Amino acid sequence: MLVGFLILFKSADEFVIGAIASAKNMSVSPIIIGLMIVALGTSAPEIFVAITSSLQGETHLSVSNAIGSNITNIGTMRCITVLITPLRFRIELLREDMPVLIFLTVCCRITFVD
Repeated sequence: MLVGFLILFKSADEFVIGAIASAKNMSVSPIIIGLMIVALGTSAPEIFVAITSSLQGETHLSVSNAIGSNITNIGTMRCITVLITPLRFRIELLREDMPVLIFLTVCCRITFVD
């Protein structure tokens, strides 16, 4: 497993170096390359699962994968933010956001139940 992680880290490093070189060769801002090519590279597993599951007729798997990936990404960034800068709790946010979150959760559950 350690060898696999080392290969993964080295591959990711080479991928970023290649993306920067591509930006310089095409006279494109590195931020554009970062937003487009590197974002595509990090989303490749989700794209692969979506394509594979759709071809097999398991569309709910591709949707669930996309939703789960977004929840994980948002949760991870939220946790890192809280570790750096504590968030202040306001009761108004709870009153305003909680009904919307519950509604969206129920809608997702109703929509994606077989």
